Amino acid sequence: MLYSLPFWFGITYNYVNTEFYGKDQASINMTVHYTMVFNTFVLMNLFNQIACRKLGWKEWNFVDNFFNNLYFFIVVIGEFALQWFIVEIGSDAFRTTPLTLVQHITCYSFGIGALLVAIGGKFIPEKFAPKFALALNEADNEDGNDVFTRMTNKFTKPAQKSETQRLLDSN
Repeated sequence: MLYSLPFWFGITYNYVNTEFYGKDQASINMTVHYTMVFNTFVLMNLFNQIACRKLGWKEWNFVDNFFNNLYFFIVVIGEFALQWFIVEIGSDAFRTTPLTLVQHITCYSFGIGALLVAIGGKFIPEKFAPKFALALNEADNEDGNDVFTRMTNKFTKPAQKSETQRLLDSN
């Protein structure tokens, strides 16, 4: 998509020599291209938020009980609205340009692909589940045996000492 997308819409420019802020047609085409890539990337993340609501192997319905959590619903709608605002209105501040309806549909089609990838992940047989599992320390004690707790403790334990303790250790 990064390289072939401009040609779908008849957009041509020199990838190397085109200036980003120019007023010529090649610069405008480059801005449209980068706006579409940016918009698609953000939309993939937003749709992935929805897909991550159901993490179980047999939980297929991403929109099940979607409206039960009003805060999540408001945040997702707000993020979609903010993304539209950034693309359509925030041109100079965010270096974007307004997109046509067909370009928006293309971006949303790729964004919805995140849901399809999540559905594809549900087809992985459960016998392979231990290869993907990371045991998380949900007891919230300091000496957990999961990957994240060990890594966090390795980097944060020295910084958690008091100044007096660090001075005593250095002597």
